[in-house]
Amino acid sequence: MRDLYAKLLTLNLTSIQEIIVQIRVDQKTESCEHRYQVNHVQALSQMKGMIVKILNSLNPRKWLLLLTEAMAKNTTSIRHGRKFDRKLRPGVGVRVRPAYKQGR
Repeated sequence: MRDLYAKLLTLNLTSIQEIIVQIRVDQKTESCEHRYQVNHVQALSQMKGMIVKILNSLNPRKWLLLLTEAMAKNTTSIRHGRKFDRKLRPGVGVRVRPAYKQGR
């Protein structure tokens, strides 16, 4: 159960930090052609590496600034109309495999 709560805490702190970073990214890229957003997977990965330092530090502001800068560097552009269907390889589909080998 602790793992679930730790994961929820990490996801919530990452979401809050992403909102703060997104404001900075929007201000920085307002003259660009495309809109940019924070890469959620990279942000979560960076938060996992810093969360212990942030929570155990006497000066968490220092770590939060480092995290903010790291998240602001990992952005992706949003390009409208860029949706493509996945090409499935022949023979690849849903297969049901037995959980164990049956006796002979």
